[in-house]
Amino acid sequence: MLFVLAATAFLIPERANAAVTRRVETLKELEQALAQSGETVILLKKDIMVSRMLRVKGKKTIDGDSRYQIRRKTKPVYKGTLLWMQGERLRLEGVTLNGSGRSSIVSGDINGRLLETVSGTVLLEKKARLCANYNLTSFTDGGGRITIHSGGKVVMREGSVISDNLSITGGSGVRVEKGGSFVMEGGTIRDNAVTGQKTGSDFDGRGGGIHNRGEVWIQGGAITGNIARGYGKGENVGGFGGAVYNQNRLRITGGIIQNNQASFAGGAVYTNEESRVSLEGGEICENRAEDQRGGGIYISASSEVRVSGGKIWNNTARHGSQIFLSSTSSGVLTISGGKINGAGTAVWNN
Repeated sequence: MLFVLAATAFLIPERANAAVTRRVETLKELEQALAQSGETVILLKKDIMVSRMLRVKGKKTIDGDSRYQIRRKTKPVYKGTLLWMQGERLRLEGVTLNGSGRSSIVSGDINGRLLETVSGTVLLEKKARLCANYNLTSFTDGGGRITIHSGGKVVMREGSVISDNLSITGGSGVRVEKGGSFVMEGGTIRDNAVTGQKTGSDFDGRGGGIHNRGEVWIQGGAITGNIARGYGKGENVGGFGGAVYNQNRLRITGGIIQNNQASFAGGAVYTNEESRVSLEGGEICENRAEDQRGGGIYISASSEVRVSGGKIWNNTARHGSQIFLSSTSSGVLTISGGKINGAGTAVWNN
């Protein structure tokens, strides 16, 4: 009997668009790696000084090995955005984006952010740090650290930090435009400040940590030590939302908003212009509104706040230590759960 053995070939297809790893030491190498299509893991081997805007395409990961920085050049000062995200995904791991704001060489008139996203998703992973970006003399509409435009999304995760940023426009840490979204799963937004300069949209000190015109969801992490300063001699004018200035949709289900400060109203949160806030969890505590209005939350201009969970406690203000509801608008406050307590008038219905 004749046996015929037929050989069968098993074809293992190559992985489509497999990630490429590139080690970079110069600005030119970084620029080329970010601009190429496809998926690339970029390993920084040195600090890189940025003297022009870098465009991000495709799927990219920048890994700084918890040591290396991408930093604004200071001699001469580079004025403008460092990373312009227009790809599918950008993941930052163990890398610092540094605006060099602490340098005495930087005048403050840099007219730029560290990161802007117009499409795709930015992931801030463990030991990703965005710091020291100072916009102090230019009326740049769009915050200090990150600006999320329509179509962009940023997700902040445990171990990441946005800190020590200064701006004269809304959202020194994070600015979310209409159509953009920011999700805070973890990490820390701390010690950022916005300083009011004059009457008008965003120039009167709005949102020390976050200025939201789109969608913000706080699930975890900490927003602490941020300041919304006012302006003027004698009686202070402006200063709204030490942690968050909200003009659209804000949902809080976890995390802590603590020890933030507003010169006039909303030590933690100021909500305005037909916006919506939902507090379902987390804590808003020990924030203050400079002895003015709404140590925890200030409700104004046809906005709506629903409290169904979480805690609002030990905030301070002259009127409405925890919540202030303005009489000059048709704002609505609904409380169906959670805990609200502290010294003074907890809820001030003006």
